[in-house]
Amino acid sequence: MSDSLDYSETGVASWYGSKFHGRRTSNGDIYDMYAMTAAHKTLPIPTYVRVTNLDNKKSIIVRVNDRGPFHNERIIDLSYAAASKLEFSTTGTANVFIEAIDPGTSSIEQYQTSKKTYLQIGSFDNPESAIQMASKANDSITTPAVIKALEGSYKVVVGPIANNRELLLIKRTLMLKYNISAFTVTL
Repeated sequence: MSDSLDYSETGVASWYGSKFHGRRTSNGDIYDMYAMTAAHKTLPIPTYVRVTNLDNKKSIIVRVNDRGPFHNERIIDLSYAAASKLEFSTTGTANVFIEAIDPGTSSIEQYQTSKKTYLQIGSFDNPESAIQMASKANDSITTPAVIKALEGSYKVVVGPIANNRELLLIKRTLMLKYNISAFTVTL
């Protein structure tokens, strides 16, 4: 594909792990089964995509840096880490919805009208920086980091947060692992 504009698809995801760990990917990266990456047959490399497991509604952001899967019935191959976050590394496959994250489309979420608690971990003029921050956060926490377009900037927020215990755990994890300060926002 020449671009990923408005791309979304529903189908079966699989994952690949130790057999390919340490080998070169299609874009020249060394495949790391513990990184949040993916292989896709036709999307431009690199493209960031949100992958949602339709069975448990868990969602992650991965960077497409390889070609595959080479099974006709599958639409994306995820790294072992990504499959683990979506909770299908033991079963091998999952039904998923994937959508390209593109600053010019609706895939960057708009603020919702219902008010919920989130942790804001960044605000950027550049959507690519927001995507990188969300991807970094999604590597460390299970509550999804998402991008919200508001007031001419791209805000990276984690949530919605269920309770104070979850809020404190996420804040602490992000501070210790990445030195990211977070503050509470109601959206």
